[in-house]
Parts: sequence; C-alpha cells; structure tokens
Amino acid sequence: AMNDDNGPVLLPGPPSQRANARMWTDKFNNDICSSFYSLLLKQDKEGQESAAEKILSSLREFAKHCKGPFFYGEEFTMVDIAIAPWAVGLRMDVLKHYRDFEVPRTGEYAMYWEW
Repeated sequence: AMNDDNGPVLLPGPPSQRANARMWTDKFNNDICSSFYSLLLKQDKEGQESAAEKILSSLREFAKHCKGPFFYGEEFTMVDIAIAPWAVGLRMDVLKHYRDFEVPRTGEYAMYWEW
C-alpha cells in the first residue's frame, strides 16, 4: 500500500493488523536484539545456549508466520525493518565467527531463509 506521498505504508491494513505488526516488532526487538548481545557477551556455555535458543525460537516463530516474500506477503512493513538488522548480514556473521552460531537450514526455518 502507498500513502499520499507515494511511499510505502509501513503499518498497512486494518487496525488489528497494525497492532499485530507492532507486537511482532516489539517481539523481535525484545527477543532477538537482547539475545544477540547475550549470546555474544556471555562467557558461560549455559548462558550462550539459552540466548541461542531464544534467537532460534523467535526465528522459528517468524518463519511460521511469514507469508513471503516479506512478513505480510507482498508489502514491506515495519516488521521486516525490525528483524532485518538482526536476521541478515554482519550480525549473523559475528555470531558465526565468535560463537559458531548459525540458523539451521531446515524446514522449520525455510521462510526465514526465503525471506
């Protein structure tokens, strides 16, 4: 959807969908962002494993609800903006390098990898 300025509407749809988008955005910020830093900074194996599982759990949930190619289908929204910095690119490279953490390439993460 486009707004009056011909740009994308980052919170599209009816109020219920906009509220849902805010919920997902908060979830990613709380679960993935904080767990990323916990995984990176924790020195104990148990703390690292807990943070890694929280990231994977959030990404499984993302994959389960992602319609593709973006979270809500054809529209790029705030949900995509919220997860992008944590799900792709250098941050995941950092986790791979320092903690040997990778998102598995299994069916339960298929929509994450497609996204």
